Amino acid sequence: MSFGKIVLHINEKYKTNTQRSTILLWQNKCGEIIHNFTKSFQLSYSENTHADEVYLKEKGQKEGEFVYYWDVIDYDTKFLVSDHISYEKNEIEGKKFMQELKQSLAKPPKNIHTANSYDYPCAIKWIFGRRDATPIHFPAWKKRFKNNPIKRFHNTLKENYKVMRRFEDISSAKRYLNFFRNYYNFLRPHKTLLWQTPAQKAGFGK
Repeated sequence: MSFGKIVLHINEKYKTNTQRSTILLWQNKCGEIIHNFTKSFQLSYSENTHADEVYLKEKGQKEGEFVYYWDVIDYDTKFLVSDHISYEKNEIEGKKFMQELKQSLAKPPKNIHTANSYDYPCAIKWIFGRRDATPIHFPAWKKRFKNNPIKRFHNTLKENYKVMRRFEDISSAKRYLNFFRNYYNFLRPHKTLLWQTPAQKAGFGK
């Protein structure tokens, strides 16, 4: 839902004069509090993680320039395990992303599924070694176990991002993505999880 629709609902229901900037302030403040609480959470184990990236835009960027959002999801729980944001898409940023993943898991995942990008295989081996995690990258039509879980998450993310069109800067993008990650993991029920949240399926809060 856009900030405009939220403002309209609040003002009509409560007879106030709330502004969009106020909603953004609430979101950023609550998002920071939640992120500081959840950022140290570790998933106990993941047999299959799915990693990919989505291209976002920052105000003032030229054609062909992007903000890259790297993220990885656990297949069984749909829990968004880790993410990374950068201006470049290369092996160096891939290593930073894999390091974030390593810190977010109690032990290395068995398999890391990715698209057929050159940025992943070396980064995975550099961070996890040759034995701890197996990189599985593919043109999707060649493999039976596809990278669909992270693609479905990206569809959800894009549905919410499209009303914004672009971010003010990479800092505002990071604040929003931290907020959305926690909303997705801890608040949004998932149909394939029998209407549990990914966090509930992963055992957080038990």
